Amino acid sequence: MSDAILLDAVRAATGFGLTWLAQSSALLLLGLAAGRWARSRGPALQSAVYRATLAAVLLGPAVSITFSAMGFEGLALRWPTAEAARPLPFSSSSPFIPAPPSSEPPYTDVRFTIAPLPTEPFTPLPASLPASPVVVERSLPRDAIAAVGLAGWGVGTLFLLARMLVRQGRMRRLRDSAADVEPETQALCEAIARELGVRTPPVRRSPFLSSPCLDGLTRPMILLPEGADDPRDAFVHELAHLARRDGWWNLTRRLAEAALWGQPLLWALSRRIESTAEEVCDDVVVSFGADRTSYAERLVELAGRALPPPSPTVVCMISLRSLLARRVARILDPSRTLSTRVGRRAVLAVAIVGLASTAFAGLLRFGDPPRAVTEEPAAAKADVPQGDRLRGRVVDRSGKPVARASVLAWSTRQGATGGPVDEQRRATTDAEGRYELDAFGGPPFDPKARTPIVALAEGFGPGAAGADGMVKLGEPGPPIDGRVVDSEGHPVPGAKIRLRDVFFLRSGKTADPAQPWSTSDRWSTNGLLPSPHEVETDADGRFRFTGLGRDSLAILAISGPDAALRHALVLTRAMDRTRLPNLYQFQDLRFGILDFTEIQGAACTIAVDPSRAVEGIVRDAADGSPISGAFVTATADWDWPRPVGDRDGAWTDAEGRYRLLGLPTTGDEQRVLFVYPAADQPYFVSTHLQVPAAPVDGPTRLDVALKRGVWIEGQVVDQADGQPVAARLDYVPAADNPRATDCLAANPGAIGYGYRLHGDRFRTDAQGHFRVLGVPGRGVVLVKADDFRYRTRIGAETLERLADSDHLATYVRIPPGSFHSLKGVDAADGPSASAGAIAVVRGASVALKFVDEDGSPVPAQQLQNRVPTDLGGGFLPPRAEARILGLDPGETRVVIVQNFDRNLGVIVTVSGDTPPDTPARTVLLAPIVPLTGRLVHADGKPARGQISVQIDPGNQPFARPMDITWSELDSQGRFKCFTYRGAGCRLFAMNLTHEDGRGGKGFGWIKVPGGFQGFDLVRDLNVEAGEPVDLGTFDVDSGKRIEGVAATDVGAAR
Repeated sequence: MSDAILLDAVRAATGFGLTWLAQSSALLLLGLAAGRWARSRGPALQSAVYRATLAAVLLGPAVSITFSAMGFEGLALRWPTAEAARPLPFSSSSPFIPAPPSSEPPYTDVRFTIAPLPTEPFTPLPASLPASPVVVERSLPRDAIAAVGLAGWGVGTLFLLARMLVRQGRMRRLRDSAADVEPETQALCEAIARELGVRTPPVRRSPFLSSPCLDGLTRPMILLPEGADDPRDAFVHELAHLARRDGWWNLTRRLAEAALWGQPLLWALSRRIESTAEEVCDDVVVSFGADRTSYAERLVELAGRALPPPSPTVVCMISLRSLLARRVARILDPSRTLSTRVGRRAVLAVAIVGLASTAFAGLLRFGDPPRAVTEEPAAAKADVPQGDRLRGRVVDRSGKPVARASVLAWSTRQGATGGPVDEQRRATTDAEGRYELDAFGGPPFDPKARTPIVALAEGFGPGAAGADGMVKLGEPGPPIDGRVVDSEGHPVPGAKIRLRDVFFLRSGKTADPAQPWSTSDRWSTNGLLPSPHEVETDADGRFRFTGLGRDSLAILAISGPDAALRHALVLTRAMDRTRLPNLYQFQDLRFGILDFTEIQGAACTIAVDPSRAVEGIVRDAADGSPISGAFVTATADWDWPRPVGDRDGAWTDAEGRYRLLGLPTTGDEQRVLFVYPAADQPYFVSTHLQVPAAPVDGPTRLDVALKRGVWIEGQVVDQADGQPVAARLDYVPAADNPRATDCLAANPGAIGYGYRLHGDRFRTDAQGHFRVLGVPGRGVVLVKADDFRYRTRIGAETLERLADSDHLATYVRIPPGSFHSLKGVDAADGPSASAGAIAVVRGASVALKFVDEDGSPVPAQQLQNRVPTDLGGGFLPPRAEARILGLDPGETRVVIVQNFDRNLGVIVTVSGDTPPDTPARTVLLAPIVPLTGRLVHADGKPARGQISVQIDPGNQPFARPMDITWSELDSQGRFKCFTYRGAGCRLFAMNLTHEDGRGGKGFGWIKVPGGFQGFDLVRDLNVEAGEPVDLGTFDVDSGKRIEGVAATDVGAAR
């Protein structure tokens, strides 16, 4: 334990020192630059700027501590890691999810369901864990260097402090041996002191001095050398130092030099503080009527003598001889304005800028958090009950805890407007290997999927949490030692190599001998990557990654000025390059499908195609003016306008110019670009821009013209009370609007745009005001409120709709049920137009409380149809009470209530005419009713496909059936699914499977070759008893039940 405490102390002290060094560098650079700017305004202002800079440097650590106590994490500067390849700055990559090949088009007439992650149930660890020894990383170069550097820093500081004490002692002895001056000399000093408004110090002479000086802080004294016949100028100079309190500033800068002696910028600042102080005092002497020539000659004469010992508080008339020439030139220049003090406004401006700079520098910090603290905003924590925190421990293979391991948990949650939102929680383990994470604030998108938790630590392979929250780290694997070459085998230096994702084997698992690259037994680190996770190749084209674990599957992205972007699949074991038996695909939620045909071992050679640059100017399509701040990329960004992260691309400069690297010189027919303007600019996204063929020499030229829209402004309010409502806005042009293609790169009549047209680009402010980008002419403003209590389709009755479907007659077909309110607009051609106030209407709600057969409260984990169908949003945190929201008058809505942990559920019907003061309705959650059966072909062979159990959602217009559950047929064609009591359900057989063609399971549905047409097994099946129901055997070729099965098995279904 003592080793761990000592190591933590070294890291904390080193982190503090490096934080101070980083803060001081920022402040000193700013202060020195500001002082240089103030040079033409006189030394008095320069002196004020330099003093403020020194104060800011010394106060920086205190500001950091204050911010930390207030909960501000600041800007973290991470520890550097020594590697063979040079690391580059990089943001965490997005997760990759393995996806199956799709040789045939997927069946489209089905509601897709997200499959649960193959994770074990997670339960929190008990609050008290048995003590066990701490694993402390041994022989870490970073920590050894930190300890040596810390010791060297301390020795240097002690040496400088000791030298200060010795010199102060020498000066004290000199003062004690000095003799009093004549009364008339003391009287002269007193007269000048009165003019300057300072207390008169005693004056003494010493034969050991060659220059007048001022010494002392609380009891100052002026010391004159022997032979100083007319000390008037010397008195004015030294008393000016006293009035400016230069002795105190001298002590401060000397102490700062001792504490931060390794900061070269501080030494430069110290010299500037000293030189500007002397220049100000010189101006005071001249302003008192001194003869410029005589005073300058006096300085030159004194400079030839030896200087007194530089005590920390001594202020001499002659300081640095190297500055004497400048001082003399200033004194002799009669055209120069004297600078003896700073005005109040200037002092106030310096103080304000100094405080702001200090506050900004205080946000900088260096090093990792010393304790296991969840890296989440405080606002998110406030809504999470303390008991819901995720706790666990990270251990090595022998069960010993591992300190300072990085831990990541992630979950796909339900967003405010119904769509999925990925959330993460991060922490660092403490000395006992424990971690603690806040639970996720919103309901899960799929409550059956447990929270995955993974961990990384130096010297180990990645690990995943088990059911008890314990993460057992894996074996360390061989590093990836790779080399990037061109098509002729020559090395490619300066190529950028990124770890996109890592799939690792869980502890105790081994790779499939036949297909060791299979992901079926592997977990993704989901962006938790070892450091560094981005490097550059050296002169020989080589690079290295460590910390990936044994038999881990890594996806590398390679790009550079001479390397076209490509991806490579690497397995951390010794193996030759292997051709994959099938096309291997990985689906990245942000970067699309990545195809691989080969895999290499840890010692790999990656060949890249030559690349070319694409450059051009992004302009306004109407007037040709350049557009700055636009992002140009070769890959669509579905998260725009959120930060683009590690996306390969280029930003346009102030003149609209961009230069995009890494595009291949071949394959021009498939190479397109996407241009995303800044979210606050009145331009539409431009997509799928065809890149011209590569020229023989030089970059490819592609200029882009972005079309300008019209800002349509308005306000979203609650119809009942007129209060502003938080909402997301969108816009769609009318079908006959000639400018429709300006804002949407889609074919007329396209469907599937119910969830998002322009992402989250347009939202209301705190007062409900909005600004959405549209085009001149007719169109529709679409409003989706963050609050699900509001009814949908408000205003749709005034808009033109298609007769045969639930879609608006707009350029792309919009289902009105996907939005709370819709309003038609006819925008004039100009910079802005008004949509006025758009009202949203609160719907009725019905309160439900859930009990089991014993009458005890039981939490519902999912309420399908809790909100209007097209909004989604069925999942919620487990609670024994809930409200059904957004009901229309006269609406009848069918709701499926499910508790997956206890296999309970019910189908319940609620009415939109329920009075608002109706007490909560008690709903019994009963055990599921299993349904079994078998599907075969006419020749008796088992069928392949799936069974979907569905129910009608009520009288909502155009509502599609809701899925209760589904079951894939096994190898004998059998199925086993379930339903709930409360309403009749439908069983539908479909020719779809999740198989991926390699014997594994995929994430999308594909048709079974040579399969069957879908048909109903049963319609309106009502169940009351909890016993299983066998539906018998069905012929999929005829779609009928095979005779001979007891009628009682399905009698209730007919």
